[in-house]
Amino acid sequence: MRILGSGVRRTGRWGGGGQADSSAPPLSPLHPQLKHPLLPLSGSQPVAPATPRGRPPRALAGLDPACQLRSLPLQVKELGLGYASDETIVFRYCAGRCPRARTQHALILARLLQGQAEWHGLGEPCCRPTGYEDVAFLDNQHHWHHLPQLSAGGCSCVG
Repeated sequence: MRILGSGVRRTGRWGGGGQADSSAPPLSPLHPQLKHPLLPLSGSQPVAPATPRGRPPRALAGLDPACQLRSLPLQVKELGLGYASDETIVFRYCAGRCPRARTQHALILARLLQGQAEWHGLGEPCCRPTGYEDVAFLDNQHHWHHLPQLSAGGCSCVG
């Protein structure tokens, strides 16, 4: 299997050696029957059921890892961009929880929005990419394709 990925992290016949990032936990494959296709695979704890407000109870909040860069090996055809390729790329994305900011702005916004159900979640920090990386792959006709800014390059809590 050849894994081509973002930046210079390429392996196999067409790449420059090296390994894919193994610091992130392996993720379950995308599948129509999965409710949440981006959960870590074996050895992980189940995600806590959401409360009526859509947030996990505080006691179970530790089950959701902090905001971090994660990797998901995908075949190019699974991207849904119309390329005929059997290549596998490493798609990087950001996921995880972000602590509430203790800035003056966050405190005032939380107070103003208190009891405003239609504004629930507004102003809370979320895990987002801080930069992006390009991905290159070889299609079945042996042509190279370059997809700019396809994969996340780093993550941070924003907001």
